[in-house]
Amino acid sequence: MQSLSDGYVDVLDARDHLEDGEAAFRDENYDQADTAFSDAAATADRAETTFSDGEPGDEASFFDDAFDRAFQRTSVLQSLSEGYGLVVQSRATAEAGRRELRGRNFEAAKSKFQTADSTLGEAERVFTGAQSDAGEAYGPEIDRALCRVGHLRNAMDHFVAASQAGSDGDRDTLESELTAGETDIDRAGEC
Repeated sequence: MQSLSDGYVDVLDARDHLEDGEAAFRDENYDQADTAFSDAAATADRAETTFSDGEPGDEASFFDDAFDRAFQRTSVLQSLSEGYGLVVQSRATAEAGRRELRGRNFEAAKSKFQTADSTLGEAERVFTGAQSDAGEAYGPEIDRALCRVGHLRNAMDHFVAASQAGSDGDRDTLESELTAGETDIDRAGEC
């Protein structure tokens, strides 16, 4: 079936965009990462459309398993793209929080970090929702995404605590929580 082979070309392209996005994210080039994740989502959508257009009717049921796998893979790619888009968005919000923290605007910083954590929670739900379809082909990528989100959420918890400590005038706790948050960000890069 031509639609299977054409769709899988798009699946491979989407996976390449995801890898580019992950590399840009690791390098803290968030604009480039966001573009790559958007490209991955668009390419995965195109693959899904190609598969849908070529899905056989009842007369060709021996292709059903192949199409089921194809749809599962595009679904996982879409989830990875969406989830990583949310992760990039959260990092931008967290950076704004760090600027507020440096400016000693502790309540504004705390609010930004809480917003970033909420966005990471959305990403975590997206990644978790894709686990059942990930299989061997995408299981490691979903696991890596969940590992990253877990560490980033821990970092946000530490940054919220640092902001609160700043509001309370507790400089020692502020510094220790900032250090713990930075450690979690480093751990996210090691997933």
